[in-house]
Amino acid sequence: MSETTNLGLPFLEAGQAQKHVTLNEALRILDTAIHLSAVAISSLPPGSPEEGERHIVAPEATGAFASYDNAVATYQDAAWQFLVPRTGWRAWLEAEEILVVFDGEAWRDLRDLSVSLDDVTRIGVNTLSEGDNRLAVRSNAAVLSAIEDADGGTGDARLQISKEAESNTASVFFSNDFEGRAEFGLVGGDDFKLKVSADGEDWVESLIVDPASGSVSFARGLALEGEVSPAEISADQDDYAPAGFSGASVLRLSTDASRSLTGLAGGAAGRVVVVQNIGGSPLRLKNENAASSAANRFALSADITLAANQCAVLQYDAGAGRWRALAAPSAPSGGGSSDLSPLHLAIAKLQMRLADLAGASVNWIGAISDSFEDTTGLNTGGSTAMDTSEAGVIKPTSSSGANQLPAMTAATTSGVTMAATTEYSGSFSAWKAADGNANTWWVANGAVPQNLDADFGSGNAKTIASYKMRARNDGSPLGPTAWELLGSNDASSWSTLDSRAAQSFTSGELKTFAVASPGSYRYYRLAVSATGAGSNLSLGEYELHSPGSVNNMTAISNTFGLSAEPDSIDLFFVIEKADAMTPDTDYVVSVSIDGGANFDAGSIEELGTAGSLTVCRAASIDVSARSGTSLCWKIETHNNKSCKIHDLAARAY
Repeated sequence: MSETTNLGLPFLEAGQAQKHVTLNEALRILDTAIHLSAVAISSLPPGSPEEGERHIVAPEATGAFASYDNAVATYQDAAWQFLVPRTGWRAWLEAEEILVVFDGEAWRDLRDLSVSLDDVTRIGVNTLSEGDNRLAVRSNAAVLSAIEDADGGTGDARLQISKEAESNTASVFFSNDFEGRAEFGLVGGDDFKLKVSADGEDWVESLIVDPASGSVSFARGLALEGEVSPAEISADQDDYAPAGFSGASVLRLSTDASRSLTGLAGGAAGRVVVVQNIGGSPLRLKNENAASSAANRFALSADITLAANQCAVLQYDAGAGRWRALAAPSAPSGGGSSDLSPLHLAIAKLQMRLADLAGASVNWIGAISDSFEDTTGLNTGGSTAMDTSEAGVIKPTSSSGANQLPAMTAATTSGVTMAATTEYSGSFSAWKAADGNANTWWVANGAVPQNLDADFGSGNAKTIASYKMRARNDGSPLGPTAWELLGSNDASSWSTLDSRAAQSFTSGELKTFAVASPGSYRYYRLAVSATGAGSNLSLGEYELHSPGSVNNMTAISNTFGLSAEPDSIDLFFVIEKADAMTPDTDYVVSVSIDGGANFDAGSIEELGTAGSLTVCRAASIDVSARSGTSLCWKIETHNNKSCKIHDLAARAY
């Protein structure tokens, strides 16, 4: 045997001449291999190596390192010497500051090798483990990854935190610079808890889950976030699915008149949605209406009507495939207004739906009921100042207020300034939209969005209740189709007063729009977000009107034949007051049995209110001095008060 087994050091032979050569070769190998430290794993020799400099030759190296894969190259005596590594050799790579080991085929980073650390007292990763923190990690991220089934694992990844007894804590604690802010887990018991703190000292429990029943308790307020406010609804909606609704909890709706929803798309097991009526007209949720797909319908005891500022809380029942009401205004059977408490609901059933009361002790000789869904029961020719445009109510007409924009002759006229985001040229300036001339227009110099602003001047705030827009009269399709009317008193913070979408104008057409949420503002902005075909928005005329006056209404019904002459009439109705109103002064009722030739007044009794509605009765109106069997009723409003009359019924006996 001429060399050692592991390092291959040459032996001195007996009687060998020049023994120093063999000894020096062994020392050279020892100098290279013992306490091995190499500059790097290199594919090419360095240009100016130092004496004794060592490199590990990378696979497929070139130059002087070619064909010496994995060898330890040492620069000695102005030449590279190569030493073949043995399995288990370890080397420190100076450039990377890592330890590698030769496994017989390749040099491997020790960090890639399987290592077992059983029963280790402490571990600190990039930090020190101190006190009770026997595992400490300082890192911007951490990953816990499952061992896949193909690699002998289960595919699961589970982190278990186990405590000693029920009274102890097993939790995850979140801090801000090591000052507590939130904690969840089994905190001092076996209930699952979530608690938070603003200062790390005072803690508030927000959520508690009972381990036996799974019941969840919210110890503080519950906020349903994610609101959507679609464009004003201008027609009944089936399978309603406005933009953004799929991720919303609150649906804020407004309508241009009394409208209906027959269903909501997007139902999922347990989903809760709050439907709010933020407009001024009733919104009806129709019970089991076939106009919507079965899975989108409402399963209610009856139709539910949401009056202004009312809401319903709906939950989706996946088993039945229906939306059900968790909370909503009461819905009377047989129709009519739904804004009634259980007591007034009973009154409405007993007193306003007379056809359902057959067999009562009073010997009736006729009855009338009208829900005002149409005008068939009204004497429209004999009535005055009666508005029937909104299904389900009658109300006094009102006249539009004055235009608060002067006839503009320049950008500033009579203290009012008009400006726009862009103007096409001097001939199409912003003030041209308010000059009172339908043949001149404002034309924007660019695509939407575009703003048209009116400034009434310091200390001159205006309340705008309606506004008008006229399309340019040359057949151009460039009128606005979607916009918001905004108000501000500092030209910085803006409030949304009205919102419109899917609008259209014919050439020169003038349209009037009611402001949904009027207020007193110095600045008004028409923020246009969409326009007709073409590249530039244009507007022929623009007006901002103050609140109008309410007219005094006289509403008269058609006549109804009685089987005999009555002695008394009972009249029942529901009134919704926009202004404070006194019965028998601001609103008056009377009846006639001779077809309207003579009327006898009744004394109104307000039976009770629920929300914005008041149930009224004028009992035992004496008509015994009259002759006739043609019954009709009359309701009058006085002192220019605004109101709506809902369901009405009368009985004669």
